[in-house]
Amino acid sequence: MGIRRLTTIMILFLAIAGAGLTAVEEPPVIQSVSWLLFGSPGCEDCDWLARHFFPALNDESPLSLPPVIKIDTDTDGGYRELLSIEVRLGMTGDHLPVLLAGNALYHGKSAIIQGRGDLLDAAINRLPLPLDQAERAR
Repeated sequence: MGIRRLTTIMILFLAIAGAGLTAVEEPPVIQSVSWLLFGSPGCEDCDWLARHFFPALNDESPLSLPPVIKIDTDTDGGYRELLSIEVRLGMTGDHLPVLLAGNALYHGKSAIIQGRGDLLDAAINRLPLPLDQAERAR
């Protein structure tokens, strides 16, 4: 899937989630329908996760995992999207790959593997991704 198409899909989700907003007690959410894996082309950890970790996690889950969409961080659009999500969630890190699953970011292969239990919960519950105040104001 091209970065333009992915960006268009994400903008559409933001537009739908933000349509007709008024003052509310709870922040609006975007339903996480897929997981985003941010990394560079040729990322060995990304390939290992795709070939081994995600299939094993899917076998362990009572429900199928959400689709995992790889985002190229070597492009301006892919890297900017990662930074935007980090700012929105208040979660930053120094390691690639980065996985967005539900409402959490996992920075690096080790963090993704250590988050196995939370990832299973996210797959089962399809945790929503909260929008911050700046996103609601758009």
